[in-house]
Amino acid sequence: MKTKKRKAVINQSYDKLWNYVRYIIRREDFIEKILGLKKKHGIPDECYSVENNWDVFVKFSNDDQDYLQPIIKDLNNILSEYGLCATYWEDIFTYYILFGEIKEFEPCSVRGLIIMTFSKNNNADKNEAFPISLQISPYASKRDMLDYIEKEYDMIEAYQKFHRKDNIKIGKFKSKDKKTQAIHDFLYYNRETPRKILCEQVADLFNEILDEGNVGKLISREVHLRQEV
Repeated sequence: MKTKKRKAVINQSYDKLWNYVRYIIRREDFIEKILGLKKKHGIPDECYSVENNWDVFVKFSNDDQDYLQPIIKDLNNILSEYGLCATYWEDIFTYYILFGEIKEFEPCSVRGLIIMTFSKNNNADKNEAFPISLQISPYASKRDMLDYIEKEYDMIEAYQKFHRKDNIKIGKFKSKDKKTQAIHDFLYYNRETPRKILCEQVADLFNEILDEGNVGKLISREVHLRQEV
């Protein structure tokens, strides 16, 4: 059974950018620059076919720097002349140069980061706390972002599960009001005190009536919770 190809989520402002790209690739000066780039790097004018040039596709898919870097360097110079950010567009136009097709794109994408160095500082702790990034185009609307997250949530959740630690149980613990938390803290830190005396102290300090059974249950619960992460 064939799987239905998902259409990229494109809003009005993003559609304008897409139309600009279509306009650029029809311009004679752009075509002339691309043909010059192809000639320089030995790429046929009619482009490669994925079926007949699988080795080239594998190099592209594996981000083979030895093969791609000289092409990308010249390509980025061309893209900058037309106001297209190389960081975002280089993959799309590298594919276009090699295989003659502008692939559909999303205004957002998700990366499951494992190691990343931010600027000159090694923010390993920050990267460990937030190992998944949502990359958003400046042309993406709020609707684009929400639609993308809804559509790709299974992938996002898979990244989350990959990075989760089994012994971390965030979300299991419910918050208490300040008075209740204060009582529980008091009972926990004074758990060696006889239950009858604790009942009297809670009544005096917090104006709360507890019997010895309740005090025992609360202490047991707090001991159990504080042994978990």
